[in-house]
Amino acid sequence: MIRECTIDDAERICFVVNEAAEAYRGVIPDDCWHEPYMPLDELRREMAGMTFFGWDDVDGLVGVMGYQPLEGVTLVRHAYVLSTRQGEGVGGRLLEYLVGYPPSADRRRPTLPGRLLVGTWQAATWAVRFYERHGFRRLGDAESQELLRLYWRISERQRETSLVLETTLLRDAGESSGSKMAQIADHATMSLRSGSFRQQDRSVKVRLAAKTQLRRGGKSMSCGGIGTAISGSDVLRYTF
Repeated sequence: MIRECTIDDAERICFVVNEAAEAYRGVIPDDCWHEPYMPLDELRREMAGMTFFGWDDVDGLVGVMGYQPLEGVTLVRHAYVLSTRQGEGVGGRLLEYLVGYPPSADRRRPTLPGRLLVGTWQAATWAVRFYERHGFRRLGDAESQELLRLYWRISERQRETSLVLETTLLRDAGESSGSKMAQIADHATMSLRSGSFRQQDRSVKVRLAAKTQLRRGGKSMSCGGIGTAISGSDVLRYTF
């Protein structure tokens, strides 16, 4: 299930981030690699300025993602999934949840802007493809660099080797319904995989097994079975 994280989760979040970030080694510039990739005290400072959400199941938190409303935009930050749980759709569900996150639900900023940005390394081409499959649009180099200067507190070297993608936060009930159905499908999928699928969930399994068309913002999303809506087999690992 997806839940909001608290400062009590900091050590577990730090473990997830650093374990998943091992995939950076040898991919990002050597002078941008740190050991550990994110120290615990740095993570705690980051948590003070954003809300973290995580996928929590029988293994505890296995995937995390930060959500940071700023002036004029909202950022997706620090998105990672444990290597042993990648390929199960954890990252995709977290991302879909935040895209459909209701503005009134965030206590830090009751009225959120519609523009949702994510930054990632230029070399992480698999991450770029992931975001594009989930409706994000890669921005041009000049616009990316300007946004990175405005909204991210990162080194000049990291900025020069990074890029930004953009999508729009979902607002109305019709748009949110697709996100809700995707969450239901994912709950059923994860329950089956973890062996905790309850008897009362059987009807959900039957309903979702049929091919269903979900519509979000004029775009049709096909759900041909449990947990397959919105490219659910992908994972989200590389944002900062």
